[in-house]
Amino acid sequence: MEHQKKRMRRICIIADRSGKGGRDRLSGVLRYGSRTSDWTMEVIAIGQSDAEARLRTIFKERPPDDIVLLTDDRKTIRFIESAQRADLFTGGVMTMDVKQDTVDRIRSSLDIRLDDNAIARTSMELLIRRGFANFAYVGFALEPQHSNARREAIRRIAEENGSSFAATDDADDIARLSDWLKGLPRPCGVTTYYDMRARDVLDACRLARLDVPGQIAIIGSDNDMGLCEATQPTITSVHPDFEGGAYEGAAEFDKIIRKNRLPKRSILMTYGIRDIVERGSTIDLRGGGLLVSMATAFIRLNATRPIKVDDVATHCRVSLRLLELRFKAILNHGVRDEIENVRLANVKQMLRETSLSIKEIGYRCGFQSPASLCTVFRRKFQTSPQAWRTEEYLGRKALQKPTLTPALS
Repeated sequence: MEHQKKRMRRICIIADRSGKGGRDRLSGVLRYGSRTSDWTMEVIAIGQSDAEARLRTIFKERPPDDIVLLTDDRKTIRFIESAQRADLFTGGVMTMDVKQDTVDRIRSSLDIRLDDNAIARTSMELLIRRGFANFAYVGFALEPQHSNARREAIRRIAEENGSSFAATDDADDIARLSDWLKGLPRPCGVTTYYDMRARDVLDACRLARLDVPGQIAIIGSDNDMGLCEATQPTITSVHPDFEGGAYEGAAEFDKIIRKNRLPKRSILMTYGIRDIVERGSTIDLRGGGLLVSMATAFIRLNATRPIKVDDVATHCRVSLRLLELRFKAILNHGVRDEIENVRLANVKQMLRETSLSIKEIGYRCGFQSPASLCTVFRRKFQTSPQAWRTEEYLGRKALQKPTLTPALS
């Protein structure tokens, strides 16, 4: 008896990789797709010069079975709409963190959205724990759906806490933002829509000569280390689970498209956050904050060496017990966790950017053996370093796949 050849589903993934969130979402979808046996994935990166040509080429050769859309790019949306109207594309569409208008226009089967209430709640819990009683929010007018939801969630928490609250979306002019910040009751905890906006607030505070975090504490969102670690003080940021949300969303989307009967209305699925990474913009250097700041600076400088928690305490000239108490009170995790977090960030960068062996990367990042690296990596990311590297490679390879035929006129 002949075995029927398994039908492969052609999945077209269209993503904006310009920010950390976009890269993480794409990574999550690719990670799921690489683990299922019948997905062949074509990735189009919005912003690349040949993106539109590649999309047209894919549809000209044979339209994809299904689409994963991780962008609000207008040309892409119009193209998909046109293909749907002409019945050139009749498959399922998964959207993630796009505008409601996009969901409606392309008849999304599954819409994945970040839980804005979780972002607001996590930010406010930290600020309240730090003793703030005045709160403000700096939004982003170009993303009104998410920005307004976070603003209202923060407003509700502030009102429940009997605290003052102010908000603005007018942050593109640093001088105006500076004047607005000077008018806030102080000390004030300011939550921002994303990390770039947090940098704008930090610049405005500098212009207004407002002390951060003494007078104004700042929290961003996305935990883009390239932005958060490159300022003085460094920026505290909420870390949404973009990658995990995309992975779980892709798994749910797979179930939907396997039924061969798409839902009449878009199914909504939400995802939450991983954690909040506290840095200098909310750690008051008075009291225990100075000790924690000194310790984290030492860890960042020496994480590639086989340092231990005792070495950090020795450098700070305090007992390990006192150091652990300060870390738990201010960062909500221990000294060992901080060392591992810094090392794993370095490991991910080397896995992505070098061809060094896992063993060599482990040694260079401060792990004493490949086994210890794999154990910590799997506990944190639920996958092995080699599997993570392979998924990153597959994603880059898909992005670099050349266009085979010229764009349609």
